[in-house]
Amino acid sequence: MRGYKDPNVSAELATEIFSSRIGRKMGFPLLEVKVIEFQGKFGILMEYLPEKAHPNLKNINLLRMALAFEEWILNVDMKEDHVLAKDEIGYVIDHGHSLSTWKPTYLLQELLYKRVSRFDMWSTYEHLKEGLEIIDGIKESEIKDEMEGAFDEILQSKACSLFTPTYAKEVVETNLKLLKLRKDFLKRDIGTLNKATTSLPS
Repeated sequence: MRGYKDPNVSAELATEIFSSRIGRKMGFPLLEVKVIEFQGKFGILMEYLPEKAHPNLKNINLLRMALAFEEWILNVDMKEDHVLAKDEIGYVIDHGHSLSTWKPTYLLQELLYKRVSRFDMWSTYEHLKEGLEIIDGIKESEIKDEMEGAFDEILQSKACSLFTPTYAKEVVETNLKLLKLRKDFLKRDIGTLNKATTSLPS
């Protein structure tokens, strides 16, 4: 639960919702998340995952392809501890620090054309390519609708008086531009990789 008032907290909650919805719509292994209010504080509710992920999971190929999704949304917090499992099905969790959330302009400029994941999820170049093809297949209008819906949901909750419609609109516009640029970067980056290589560089 978050008890302090900061528009970045509201943006983080909206980013969690957007990432979950758009990721699940694309078929990537993300949990459904809900924003709840408990004793005057807002937070995220999701299913509890008791296991650490491993390369023998039932959905391992889908999990491997999800690395492209994590790179696309600029999830700087994607690490091994955020890939968990239940009943031998793996999921990626914790997307609050994705997109432009908690990132000043100078950091966005520094990260925009870099890979940011700290865990490769046992992926290969081919998995990255397949994941990117999934991302490329969704319409920009769907991405925009999901983004605006997530931010509007947090606006309607009135979780933070500093999270105004003007602020939310600016963040949404920045995020949509960011996603276009990230997709273009990944297409170029993956296109230069050696398809015969079976593992990603560290």
